Amino acid sequence: MNMPVMIQDQTISGAMPLRLGFLGADRDARACMASLGCAPYAEISAFAETAACDAMAALSLAPRAFRTFDLEALLKRNINGLVINSSSASNAEHALCALARSLPVLSLQPIGRCADELRAVLEAARSLGQRIEIDFPYRLGDRQRELRERLRNAPSGVIETIRIDAYLAMPAENEAAYRHQEAQFWHHLVDLALWLQDRPCLPRLQWLPLTDSKREAIMEAADGMLVEIAVHLHTAPSHGELVCVTVEGALEERGLRLSRGKINTLLPSLPAGSQWPQMLTSQMSASGWVQRIAEGEGFDENSLGMIEIAECVDQIVGKR
Repeated sequence: MNMPVMIQDQTISGAMPLRLGFLGADRDARACMASLGCAPYAEISAFAETAACDAMAALSLAPRAFRTFDLEALLKRNINGLVINSSSASNAEHALCALARSLPVLSLQPIGRCADELRAVLEAARSLGQRIEIDFPYRLGDRQRELRERLRNAPSGVIETIRIDAYLAMPAENEAAYRHQEAQFWHHLVDLALWLQDRPCLPRLQWLPLTDSKREAIMEAADGMLVEIAVHLHTAPSHGELVCVTVEGALEERGLRLSRGKINTLLPSLPAGSQWPQMLTSQMSASGWVQRIAEGEGFDENSLGMIEIAECVDQIVGKR
């Protein structure tokens, strides 16, 4: 028997869906909204967005949603779940505000400027028994999952090195903003490296001194495979963010591109008649998060693994 679940003293069922609020309504947030369009257990109740063009685009996806301009107003809209998609340095504070109101949280961006802030958020969620998930949109792409599946299925010793070269614009006029942007970028890169390998924890890490043009880190797995990550710093704002992933070894080379936190594949088309292995379904998609809440799932102990990634970033770029 399918029993309704109580969340915030409100029944969640097909007749009364989870009312979600979105902090931020840019392209990634709208993709998340679209993925929930057919979910009977969720509705986009409200969102906070200051940019008029993003707000209009969000209203085209969720015409009944109420637009606000900040988190305080959003939390007054009687929502019972919060999706954070903001590059703000206040993401940890935003998450804590939501948890204090017994709201489950999904973040599409790193939470916290350092491991200590992330740990405080996760410990708060744990003590309250609230569901909090941190996901990055690139995990949802079919081509990205195809590459991950090939890497997971490769025999031991076949892959020698995974090289991730990232290019990040460095605005000289705002060093503090850049340091936060770089730290968030490294969160994406370290998570990407682990996600591609399907490794739950970090291999041995070493990082190289920052030079004028790049910052590097090297991870070595127990089987000897290396993951090299290099962020090349430059001052050309038009270049934006770009990541190329190269796999070296007996497995044929593949590449991916990451732009503004989203990976656009450079993988060639598959030959006619060829088939990839069964694709993975992301376990941290927006619809999956909502369904887990509707089924009464609380805090996930596996989410504590994100602290290790944050500690790694702290070592590489320092605490902000």
